[in-house]
Amino acid sequence: MSHLQKSSFEMFRQPMSFITKGGSRRLHFAMAAAIVAAAVPCNPLIADIVHFVDSDMTYLNQEAPNNNYGYDPAVAATHNMEVGARSGYLRKGLIRFDVTSLAGQENLVENITLTLYARDNSLSNVLDMTLGLFAVSDANSAWTEEGASWNNLYRHSPTVSWAGSAGAHTPGVDYSQTLLATAVDHHNSSNPEALVFDLTGIKDSLFIDWINGDNNGLMIMNIDPVTHEPVTAWTRSRIVTSHDAGSAAYHPDLAVTLIPEPGSIALLGLGTTMLLLRRRRALEA
Repeated sequence: MSHLQKSSFEMFRQPMSFITKGGSRRLHFAMAAAIVAAAVPCNPLIADIVHFVDSDMTYLNQEAPNNNYGYDPAVAATHNMEVGARSGYLRKGLIRFDVTSLAGQENLVENITLTLYARDNSLSNVLDMTLGLFAVSDANSAWTEEGASWNNLYRHSPTVSWAGSAGAHTPGVDYSQTLLATAVDHHNSSNPEALVFDLTGIKDSLFIDWINGDNNGLMIMNIDPVTHEPVTAWTRSRIVTSHDAGSAAYHPDLAVTLIPEPGSIALLGLGTTMLLLRRRRALEA
């Protein structure tokens, strides 16, 4: 129990023995104050959830290795992400969120979830599909939504190649081999399905780098649900809705839950307790 929490109880220890002789109304105020002081530190209503929309989102298409699929006002309706394989050619997604506005609040982060909305590329895709998130390597940090293609990190002149191989496909060089989170997309609907990735595991490591502006983004791949290795043999893919296309209800969403520091919560409980004390004294007067 913190010092402030303990103080809230101590101030009622002596009054309680006296108030019990004075009447039930006074006892109710003292008990209510003690209960509030104890309950405030674990009250979930004080949590704050901050939502972020992606700042960069595109995909790499092995079938059209020089094409870029980032935002273009002329073709915004087609600016979605495709992940998986089609006609034997791989598709891999890239996404990044700017969370630098959370600077100074790193220690308040409690939970992180990324929600993407995906649908089948065609109704012939009859199997579930596991999508995995991996951190893009420092060597490939310069990728952008408008510049990335399968062949190059930056496709415009002068071109810049991916650090390892085309398609940023070399594990440990182009992306970290550590799997950050997974979600399973089902095949039974052509409507967007919510895929929720739990990224809370990075809140004390990678996410702090993001807050400080060191953000290489995430790679999204179709992976084997058991081995977590990238899948290259299947012929199926998913379309993930971007923030530039489709209904706003289906845009990517990075939700960060912030919990106030214990000291601030304890002060809130103490303040509530003092208000109840003042009211009690006014009634006694």
